[in-house]
Amino acid sequence: MKEKYIRQNMAEYGEEYEKINFCTANDSAIFEKKRIELINSISKHTSWGYCNTKTDCNNLSEGCRLCGEGLWSCLFINGRCNAKCFYCPAPQNEDCLPTTNTVNFSSAAEYVAYLKRFGFKGVSISGGEPLLTPELTFSYIKAVREAFGDEMYIWMYTNGLLVTEHILDKLKCAGLNEIRFDIGATGYSLSNLSKAIGKVPVVTVEIPAVPEEIEQLKIIVKQLAELGVNHLNLHQLRLTPTNFEKMMQRNYTYIHNESVPVIESELTALQIIDHTLQNNIKLPINYCSYTYKNRFQGVAARKRNCTEMVKLHEEVTENGYIRLITLKGDETDIMPVAGAMSLHTGRYELSRDKKTLCIHPSLINLADISKLDLMLSYFSAKQLQSMSYKNPFKTIQLTSKKNIVIERFRASNDITLSIGEAYDFIGFMTDKTCTPLPPAIVQEYEIIKQNLLEYL
Repeated sequence: MKEKYIRQNMAEYGEEYEKINFCTANDSAIFEKKRIELINSISKHTSWGYCNTKTDCNNLSEGCRLCGEGLWSCLFINGRCNAKCFYCPAPQNEDCLPTTNTVNFSSAAEYVAYLKRFGFKGVSISGGEPLLTPELTFSYIKAVREAFGDEMYIWMYTNGLLVTEHILDKLKCAGLNEIRFDIGATGYSLSNLSKAIGKVPVVTVEIPAVPEEIEQLKIIVKQLAELGVNHLNLHQLRLTPTNFEKMMQRNYTYIHNESVPVIESELTALQIIDHTLQNNIKLPINYCSYTYKNRFQGVAARKRNCTEMVKLHEEVTENGYIRLITLKGDETDIMPVAGAMSLHTGRYELSRDKKTLCIHPSLINLADISKLDLMLSYFSAKQLQSMSYKNPFKTIQLTSKKNIVIERFRASNDITLSIGEAYDFIGFMTDKTCTPLPPAIVQEYEIIKQNLLEYL
């Protein structure tokens, strides 16, 4: 797997790749020792969740809880920002329509229809900076609140630079449940944040854990608790082509992955949590790791879309992929298996040449695989503004003027299991108490991996 990420990172950064300080084996051992010590200390006082990638899971904001359940939609209301944060992973100089999942919305009514169609329970308004387009932001919050009433939890991200008493009053009247401040954008100023206390029901600080600012953060957490801030969310810094030049000016250590997270940022977040717990500071802190985002937000998006594209003889896995099970063999070996499944209409599909049989996993025990090959294929799906004509797709009508497309695409090559792997897979399908893990060759598609990223 690491080799795959190395290739991806090299392709993304090209000649700049050599400048990135990726973790060595020696450094990994040192960092890992420190992380284990911090996790052991934190675990005495708080609860980890989401396959041990997030804490404090007993005191999450409602928005974070809905994110974890896959019931959250993030709307990027605009693409411009008035702050200059060195760590920002995305360009902030684009004029664009409100967007989510690469789908644009020309009106709040279209977005409301989208929320209804996919059964969301939470909405966040992000940017850019939402308060650069205040009336647009108010209109979307108000439309969502009027459509869903108290059934929808709504929060907004802001750097706080444009927050005023008047703005806060309008946000409250529009129906905002929670406001999240990135005080890292303002040198950790709390002046505008403090105006929100008592006006918006839930006030959260959401910032990246910047290693060189750890001593300041230790002071800030006490001040936030004293102010009455409800939650602190700490993110892990990550490298992107957008922030590359500024991040390279800092002596960080990176991990190969789909994105490129910073090791010292994770350790800083864990140190801040440990400091808060050791000093009995009454401020719930959620470490929203890159690992959590990559796994659980990815799973939520895949499941939402794959559910629309899965066939009757297929199944969506725990990790959000469509799984296709295919048995291959001679007609004389395939036909008895097909005959045993004849009562299960729609749960299997026999090829014209009668040499392949696609089956639903619930029928796996009806198959004698001793003379057959068992092949697994995995697919994913994504939402698009319009069809690409490259893959199977489904058009969903939201309003009389607004459609979106869900497109299904291959996530893996066909994987033919050895006879031993095939029996292990059948065991995994039929009794997970005896066979808790699928064969290693398909684990990335079947299950959500446990624990934070390995540092090497």
